[in-house]
Amino acid sequence: MSKLTDELSARLKIHNPYFFARHAGVPGFVGYRTAHAHAMGYSDRRGEVVEFVEPSTYQTTEFRERGRDHVEERRKCIAAAQAEGAKRWGVTEWKQTPWPNAWISAEGYAKVMDELKAHRKKHPTYPTEES
Repeated sequence: MSKLTDELSARLKIHNPYFFARHAGVPGFVGYRTAHAHAMGYSDRRGEVVEFVEPSTYQTTEFRERGRDHVEERRKCIAAAQAEGAKRWGVTEWKQTPWPNAWISAEGYAKVMDELKAHRKKHPTYPTEES
């Protein structure tokens, strides 16, 4: 996808927003979904609060908002989901993950990025070095 997502996958085994949020140690993340990743004009757009309930499971709460166009609907869905996530987890600042349409707390984002920087220092040629 991008250099950053490729590096996160290779170095820290983080392959998507679920792994990113779990690795950060946060209770969940906020996302935005359509029926298909490329179907921006499709009518099933929604914001989501994804909350981890057990080590390998999660619970999703959906937020559907309507607006005059899909851009306004997207903005409203994301705002509603972020407001609910803030209420549940006390998040004051959201940061978008390296994957599109997914946000976690700024503290969780910083934690993963600090770990990635430390890994870069310890293994500057990784993943090309032989392990």
